[in-house]
Amino acid sequence: MNKRLFLQLLLAASTLSASAAFEQGTYLYTTSARLKINSAENLLVNGDFKNAIISDNAFGWKNINGSALSSEDWQVRIGAGPDGKNAIENLRAFDGDGNDVSLFQTVPYSAGQTLIVSFKVKAPAPVMSAIKDGSNYIDVYANLDGSASKTGEGFKQVATATPLTQEWTEVTFNFTDETSGGQSGFLVIALSQLATGTQIADFSVQDASKIYDDRPARKQIAYSKYLLNSGEMPNGADEFSDIISQVEGFLSSTEGESETDANGYMESFNEEYENYLDRNSADMFGKVDGGNNFTSWAKKNAGGLTSNGDWTFVGGRWGHSSKSDVLSDYYQGGYTKKAGSASFTTDGMPAGRYMFSIDAQAFTYIGGKQKTDPDYTYNLPYAKVFIGNDTVKYENVPNRDYDTYTIFSNLADGQALTAGIAYPDFPAGKGGRFNIKNARLRLVGITADQMQRRDYVSSINVQQTELKNRLDSATTILAGTLPWGKVALKDSVDKFTPEYEGSLTYVTADGKDLGLDIPDEFDEQLRDYVVSMGRAISKFYKENDPYTELQTLTVDAKTHLDGEPWKGADAQSRSNLQAEYTSATDMIANVTGETDSLNFRNKYADLKKSIVAFERSCARYPYAADEYVINPFFEQNGGSGSDEAYGWTIIGDGDAANKFKFGTNKNFENEKAIYTSRGNTVYMKNKVSQKITLSQKGYYEFRCQAYAFNSDSKKYAQLWNGLSGADSARVTGIFVFFGPDEVADKSSIQVCNRQTSFGDKWQPDEVPTYQIFYNKTDDADLLMEFGLNALENGIEKGVGCNLYGFGSVHVYYWGDKDQYEKDYAAGIEVPVADLLKTDNSAVYNLMGVKVAGSKQNLPKGIYISNGKKFVVK
Repeated sequence: MNKRLFLQLLLAASTLSASAAFEQGTYLYTTSARLKINSAENLLVNGDFKNAIISDNAFGWKNINGSALSSEDWQVRIGAGPDGKNAIENLRAFDGDGNDVSLFQTVPYSAGQTLIVSFKVKAPAPVMSAIKDGSNYIDVYANLDGSASKTGEGFKQVATATPLTQEWTEVTFNFTDETSGGQSGFLVIALSQLATGTQIADFSVQDASKIYDDRPARKQIAYSKYLLNSGEMPNGADEFSDIISQVEGFLSSTEGESETDANGYMESFNEEYENYLDRNSADMFGKVDGGNNFTSWAKKNAGGLTSNGDWTFVGGRWGHSSKSDVLSDYYQGGYTKKAGSASFTTDGMPAGRYMFSIDAQAFTYIGGKQKTDPDYTYNLPYAKVFIGNDTVKYENVPNRDYDTYTIFSNLADGQALTAGIAYPDFPAGKGGRFNIKNARLRLVGITADQMQRRDYVSSINVQQTELKNRLDSATTILAGTLPWGKVALKDSVDKFTPEYEGSLTYVTADGKDLGLDIPDEFDEQLRDYVVSMGRAISKFYKENDPYTELQTLTVDAKTHLDGEPWKGADAQSRSNLQAEYTSATDMIANVTGETDSLNFRNKYADLKKSIVAFERSCARYPYAADEYVINPFFEQNGGSGSDEAYGWTIIGDGDAANKFKFGTNKNFENEKAIYTSRGNTVYMKNKVSQKITLSQKGYYEFRCQAYAFNSDSKKYAQLWNGLSGADSARVTGIFVFFGPDEVADKSSIQVCNRQTSFGDKWQPDEVPTYQIFYNKTDDADLLMEFGLNALENGIEKGVGCNLYGFGSVHVYYWGDKDQYEKDYAAGIEVPVADLLKTDNSAVYNLMGVKVAGSKQNLPKGIYISNGKKFVVK
């Protein structure tokens, strides 16, 4: 006879006389469900241990290995259990073989059946039961063959770890078959390795129905009554109290057993609950950076979350799993979980009375092999919720369910709002987890509709202020000296001034609500006007760029003509510069309202070339001629998402994500640069270059800033060939270059600077400056190319750079090479401190570029003012 058939026959022959633990119709709660007993019949053989003869074949219980129980291991104690029932007692401790001191029985179930397992247990000392192989192993699980296997087909865990005490404790587990295809199987009951003296009584398995679990609903009802009785929320209290009574009546009726009906009923109640809150308060978490929607937060399973927006976390191991509404501070068993907190601080909240609430749960771990299983014998002694200057201490944090902790407090005008929850140390070496969810912050004494109106009026006033500022700015601009585009700008002012004035019929300029019906999305409409005025002003300035740039360059030209550093310029270059300066100032003086960008840009180029030629004629260290590089700081580009740069040629690999971007970087001159940024396995291939014609013989220098590296430390190390130091070979395939057009790459240097930290968003604290010199030996025109080349990025080593940047570009002319080297070697003499006596004189760098309006607050360096050099140490 096969084992399964034998077990079924044995069950049929011996269960008729067994008594049940629960009467038919009894309602029961397990740790995970609410059930109703369908039958008083106990499906377990000898679960009440009325048959006290362990050696009897009909005793019903076996060892896990299938052998009969030994009287040396077990003894039935007559009348020792609750209500005078028999109990079976373990007589000796586990001796290591895992099979001899055990109780084992199986119960067949049919497809879709729900069973409830119950028993009473008393331990010689408080301890947690285990559902993994180990001490005090009390397990219930299902599979299809009734074997003592937790890896077989159809396995489903049923039991959970349970706290055992020295008093009789009733334990219940529920099981519902959820296998498809109508399969039946066995419920397996296995107990072993119990502490000596452990007693079990009144063991039963009964047919049951899984019904609506009303515990969360009743907890919500209790919390709703707390809010009603708090006196903080009086509006609609009587009506809401009646609704609560109706819900309580429903939950107590047989109709409340239906999950479908009860879920629908509670969904309606939740709507009434939220309506009650909205009648008395307004949700304010929308004004907290980070909010309270934890499911939207970035996944951080490994812990280490210290902040998110306005939130701050203390405890060391805060984390958040994907799409979870729970945040946790967690240390596994074997470690000590220290005290911690979760809180947020935000400014700008309106004064008033606030309610902060949050759900919390905490537990430690069992230890040993169960170091990640909760120890439900322990409750964290307390948690504190706080807001502003007030704190409430709640005793005994639940270890299975959540409790809602609430505090009310007043916030003064201008006071920053701080709220959160804190908890003490967990037991040493036990690890633990502190969970929070459902954080709520509400302003009491104002309805949700009133707050929505207040926010809407505030949003409108913000846009009113922005629009007025732009209209005033445009009016001031129109009264200024910039000549072009005034008609279009005035049209915009004339168009949007009535719109601003019309908005004042709803909200005054100082933000007072005049109480009228305001059109929907009126703030969005005003925002569109703000954007349009901003664009009109930007367009006006851009249209006048050629005029203002030429105006600025004439000041530079005048400085050169009058300045001490350039007194050695030859007569011809001085005469040419004077002529171009006069022509440019005449053009500026005679400008008309008709836009003339092309002629002004051409005049700018002519004047710039004359300045460069003027500098070249007397160039000598430390005074260089700054050759005319177009758009040297990448300030002019094709706009957002464009791969164009005025004056530059860019070659890319075709992948839009790999192309150069234009951005701000404080480490570059003028804080502008061109850069790329991808993940550390992508090696973007790009080249950015510009050509310049050099005519005069002499010593030229190409100077720029650049960086290139891989944000992964191992890949970065490969780029260094295992070497270190400033002279190490950097095999990146990326270089800056300067040289004759046809051999530009031959005058290149490698660039891959070391970094102090790794990460895709890393930016260097200091971007290195690179210099390449070229000695031109005749006065024939020579076409030179310069830039950054990454077209071979990653090719040589198979590893390249996923981030690189380039900017601060100059081409300098130093005059005679030998003289440069002689003067450079001699250094710069520091003049006496009294060289400058006028603080309001313009200050220039050694290249003749104006850097300040006075010598005050200058960084360390060498400067020129009043035609003389001075040093700031």
